[in-house]
Amino acid sequence: VDATRLQFCVNEPGDQRRFSLNLINQQVMPFLTILWNSYQYSKNIKSTNKPKLQLEDKWILSRTNNLINEFTKELEKHNYHKCISLIIDFVNEDLSRTYIKLIRDRVDDDITVGYTFNYIFERISKLLSPFAPYISDYLYQSIESKSVHLSSWPDTNKKYINNELEKDFDNSKLIIQQILAERNKQQIGVRWPLKEIIIESKDKNILNSVKKLETLIKKQVNCRKIIFGVTKEETNVKLNTNLTPELEKEGFTREVLRKIQDLRKQSKLNKNDKIELHVKSEVDLDNEL
Repeated sequence: VDATRLQFCVNEPGDQRRFSLNLINQQVMPFLTILWNSYQYSKNIKSTNKPKLQLEDKWILSRTNNLINEFTKELEKHNYHKCISLIIDFVNEDLSRTYIKLIRDRVDDDITVGYTFNYIFERISKLLSPFAPYISDYLYQSIESKSVHLSSWPDTNKKYINNELEKDFDNSKLIIQQILAERNKQQIGVRWPLKEIIIESKDKNILNSVKKLETLIKKQVNCRKIIFGVTKEETNVKLNTNLTPELEKEGFTREVLRKIQDLRKQSKLNKNDKIELHVKSEVDLDNEL
């Protein structure tokens, strides 16, 4: 039912209304699937009422409150198609493809992540409730003890909005995309660490943004060092692909861990399930791991 309601809202008022299962599968179901998977990922993470926010938390909370502001304005104008577009973009790009990737190493130890997820899903549920009443009510009642349809519309919390930080993240995401594209071009998987990456640009704003988020970027692209340079040309990146014994050892370690995790997933093992491991390789792993 939720998918059907959303499908009727994705088109601009006045446009021809087209409806089919194929359109739902193309336009709506990917969003609902990503929303549900993001919720499932977050639901067992412990939370706190006194968070110590890191940069990625501050960014996603800023994005959430800007979403509330923009969504509410479009809703008051009855631009329902723009409302749906805003929330789809937020869930797919900001929450799933960016924030969840950034916090994967923190979920086991940092209860701030739980606070952030609860904050996001409580407000997404309220925004989505007029359009997808069933899934929004389910998500909301996992956080609060009442129905989302008996709750108040979310207010924008201006103290969380940081437009400068959002711009820094936008610039940094473009750089990350360029680095990953260059890795792919040179057929170097992201699990293999790089000694250094050179980032050159004539745009000082981009360089400043990358410097502010240097630690996050290095984790996302798996490199040890970033060197900055000013040029008269457009932004470009260069990879230092020379492997030291230490970097090679780390690369082999990541590959073995990836294969182990894949096998655990195929065997449907839980995180706490212990295994007996036998490794066969053409590489002398005693020296590499």
